[in-house]
Amino acid sequence: MYLVGLDHRSRAMYSTITVMISLPATVKIVNWTLSLLNGALKWDATLCFGLAYILLFLSGGLTGMWLSHVGLNVSMHDTFYVIAHFHLMLSGATLTACFAGMYYYFAALFGIKYSRVFAYLHLIYYFGGQWMTFLPLFWVGYAGMPRRIHDYPAIFMGWHGMASVGHLVTMIGAMFFFFFAFRFSYWTSCCCLFKFRYSSLT
Repeated sequence: MYLVGLDHRSRAMYSTITVMISLPATVKIVNWTLSLLNGALKWDATLCFGLAYILLFLSGGLTGMWLSHVGLNVSMHDTFYVIAHFHLMLSGATLTACFAGMYYYFAALFGIKYSRVFAYLHLIYYFGGQWMTFLPLFWVGYAGMPRRIHDYPAIFMGWHGMASVGHLVTMIGAMFFFFFAFRFSYWTSCCCLFKFRYSSLT
């Protein structure tokens, strides 16, 4: 946005408005942390995913603060830093909050308690894979590597390899979730069918 030929006054106005986005986000983080301090916590997968969401949201917000300033935005425009920030907020924070809500309502949706083993495996692999994917992208973006290119210097090869492995780890974590969700939904449907047939015979 800052590279489309805006004058300095418009750049300063847009930068100020973008920085002001951090005010309601800060209020929300304070609300969440105070709720954790004053609440009766039950340590389960829902709470762990909620804590992971707060950490990812905070990290994505802090990295986004850099991009709101004109000078840094001009230097980091169209680099992997922007990709890492944007996707850490979307696939990291947002999907982690969706998974937390899914675990919270799992018993109401499927009529059975979720597997704690699969839930914690999902959390460990997904959360670890997110950091393993996006921390190298933050670094190569800060080093100035642009996105949308098919070739890059060999010095970035190790960081891109680490990001690729991190993405595979993230997908393994997501597979844990979909595997046990399909398994329990299938098991619940079989139990309901058996109960219907048994009641119809008697």
